[in-house]
Order: sequence, then structure tokens, then C-alpha cells
Amino acid sequence: MMSTILALFVLIFAILSFIFGLVASLKTPDFGTPVITKDGVSCKFSNDPVVIFGYLSVAFLVVSGVVGCLSLFYPFKGKSPRFSKVFDFILTFIGLATACSLLWATISIHLLQHKVHHDLINDYACPSAGTCETTLVIGAMFSLVLGIIWSLMVLAREDLFHKVNDVNGGEI
Repeated sequence: MMSTILALFVLIFAILSFIFGLVASLKTPDFGTPVITKDGVSCKFSNDPVVIFGYLSVAFLVVSGVVGCLSLFYPFKGKSPRFSKVFDFILTFIGLATACSLLWATISIHLLQHKVHHDLINDYACPSAGTCETTLVIGAMFSLVLGIIWSLMVLAREDLFHKVNDVNGGEI
């Protein structure tokens, strides 16, 4: 029962991370308004929630990963699970790569919104970063996939312990 609740928490946080990442990529404006200053041209993007949604996506991904890790490695009936080191590395690598892609895209968009372009002439169009939008979508998808994998691992963990207990007579 506890594994089901933990798996639901992991999945809910992963879904929230996915939704915020997807909304962040969809809400990215195509162009900003060029504002000419004495230093150059800066871009003004009207009420752009992309940065906030991007950071929320990263935060929910981290919470999902932390709850997933704690629920996987928390002792079950006094016994700690043993997982393959390769599997641990793969999940950790996917989680870090996903968090890095979401953070990179969010920080890039954030910096682009506050950058002053010094060498540009007055006809600068202030485009948004298209690669950042794509990276947000990819990060959001990986966030969802990672949450599903964590949830399945949490659910499978309890089943594995019950089967091993039944076969070994209570010894793991």
C-alpha cells in the first residue's frame, strides 16, 4: 500500500514537471519588442511566463527524483534492496541529463530576455531561442518517462520483496 502511494507521488510530480515544461515551450513568444537604449538594443518580451514554468518544471522533476530515490532505497520490512549499479547509474544519468536540459533551456531564455545587443543596428527583430523551445519539450518528455520508470520501479520493488520472501522463507 505504501509503495502505491509513493509511486503515485512520483508519477504526479513527474506529470507536473512534464506539464510545466510543455507549457513553457508553448508559451515562448516568437518575437520580442526591440527597445533601443544608449548601449544597444534590448528585447522586451511581454508577460512571458516561460522562465517561471521552466523553473517549476525543474523543481517538480527534482522532487519526483528525490521521492523516487527515497522510496526505492528505503528499507522494506527492515531489509534494504540491492539493485544493479549499472541500473542506478542509468537512472541517475537520465535524471541529471533531463534536469540539465530543462535548466539550460530555462536559463538561456532568461538570459536572452535580459541581454543587451551592442553590435546591432536598429532593425533587430528580437527573435526567441527556437532551440530552447525544443530542449524544453525534450526535457519535459524525459521527465515524464523518468517518472514512469521510477513509479514502476517503486511498484515492482514491493512485489520483488514479497516473491523473494516467499521463495527464501523470509530471507532476502
